[in-house]
Amino acid sequence: PKMRLSCKVKGRDYFGSLVWDGRNPGEAVLEEMPRHERFRKGDTIVTSGYSAVFPEGIPVGTIISHEKEHDDNFYALRIRLLTDFSTLSTVRVIANDMRQELDSLTAGEENDSRTNP
Repeated sequence: PKMRLSCKVKGRDYFGSLVWDGRNPGEAVLEEMPRHERFRKGDTIVTSGYSAVFPEGIPVGTIISHEKEHDDNFYALRIRLLTDFSTLSTVRVIANDMRQELDSLTAGEENDSRTNP
């Protein structure tokens, strides 16, 4: 329930954070989607690629509704997930042997951006 996954609407470059609000195991919310953009029921949600865990383009779900967020500058999209997590019985955990190297490279980029504005 604490996981946030960077996702986007398939074919568009706007991305937000997919979170589970604890209501329904078959649904999640894609937060911080720009209000000036038009979203349609049935649009496909995919991973954005802005993650060390999931590559870009993995289908996650479809839009079932949208609503304004509390500050009115963004939409929160309600997503029907393609996987019903309440019925999972077998999962596969994949270890990333390169994770430590990736983390060290990312830390180096962060240090470079602080010293070179």
